[in-house]
Amino acid sequence: MNKYIVSVTSHSTRLEASAARACYSMIDQTFKPDKLVLWLGHQYKNSVPQTLLDLQQLGLEIRFTDDIGPSTKLLPSLKAFPDDYIITLDDDQYYSRDILERLITHHKQYPDRIVCNITRHILLGEDNKFVKVLPLNTVAPSHIWPQGVGGVLYPPHSLHNDVFNLDRLNNVCPTCDDIWFYGMGIIAGTKYVWTGVKDADVRKEISRDGMAGGIALWTINNAQHGNSGRQHFNKLAEYYPQIIEYYNTDQAKETITI
Repeated sequence: MNKYIVSVTSHSTRLEASAARACYSMIDQTFKPDKLVLWLGHQYKNSVPQTLLDLQQLGLEIRFTDDIGPSTKLLPSLKAFPDDYIITLDDDQYYSRDILERLITHHKQYPDRIVCNITRHILLGEDNKFVKVLPLNTVAPSHIWPQGVGGVLYPPHSLHNDVFNLDRLNNVCPTCDDIWFYGMGIIAGTKYVWTGVKDADVRKEISRDGMAGGIALWTINNAQHGNSGRQHFNKLAEYYPQIIEYYNTDQAKETITI
């Protein structure tokens, strides 16, 4: 029977500042996953904070792997649990108690789709190049681009096997894992569904002192969508022209169905 695995990673100052609080919010949920796995690079094996070690008594499982940046939150779980449902969350957010339930509810309606709580549009220009990012429902057709910061549920085998091509990942999207995973879903032919919630309903950022309002990697990428996001998406589309083909089909419009 397929299991539900919550998969997260952390690094550097976040291990001390926010990871424990974020992971606790993942434990204190109305829907209880089968596993909550925190993937850490081998370099942290002897420096895991006690606050995280203590959470093992509440079900947190800490595993060590090669550090591949933000993509560490998903790729090791895809290999370790290939036939299960993987839910990724971030280590600098404090999540509402029903964030997993929201994902699971929509997943049960659309079991073969990738489900997300927070989404954006990537608006393309006439030259099929990235122009800017817009909130959902501001343009049509609507292209759901899942934002990992709000939680994303990936059914088994919903991403193309190229998701494991680390050379290409590091060349195209070394820090923007959301775009990489998004592209891998598109070329695999997987559809997307949005739970319809607002950002503030599902999460709050945790700053370095543990209070709401910190600066996350997602925030940096979001602020740089005119530069970093554009470069990542356009470069990915050069490798995979089927992404642009998808944007010009009815399938892209249909992804907004919830």
